Amino acid sequence: YRIGHDRIFDHMMLDGLEDAYEPGRSMGTFGEDCAAKYQFTREQQDHFATTSAQRAVAATTSGAFDAEITPVTVASRKGEAVIRTDEAPGKVKLDKIPTLKPAFKKDGTITAASSSSISDGAAALVLMRASSAAERGLSPLARIVSHAVFAHEPSWFATAPIGATQKALARAGWSVQDV
Repeated sequence: YRIGHDRIFDHMMLDGLEDAYEPGRSMGTFGEDCAAKYQFTREQQDHFATTSAQRAVAATTSGAFDAEITPVTVASRKGEAVIRTDEAPGKVKLDKIPTLKPAFKKDGTITAASSSSISDGAAALVLMRASSAAERGLSPLARIVSHAVFAHEPSWFATAPIGATQKALARAGWSVQDV
């Protein structure tokens, strides 16, 4: 800024890592509330984080995601690099997971290993009618059988997918085992 009062906002925090209803409150603290309410222990979360990391590495190594990831070219001072895989799973040091400090509360149970990474959410898809796919010579990869919207108290957003899943299953006439 050349002159005058102004403010700079960190939009990663403002639009994602901070709660919109309670400004200044980290999203991770809501996870801590959920872990306390449902009695998820630190050990259980570490076990889940370890298992999840192992599965992610196995899936990446086996090429399970190759058809789902579009390479992205990134320019830097060192030149261009082509990113072809999710880089995060390969960086996890499994033996360090139990030694990590809580990330969101001094006496918390959630660590960097058991929470989402900062770069955890880019996706794109093409959605169309089956007839439109046929006109273009495309084979559908999936079909939407049911959908649902569910909301409750904003601070319990982490449990909202449960209600949406239950509603969508009921609309489809399915049970969890049918999926």
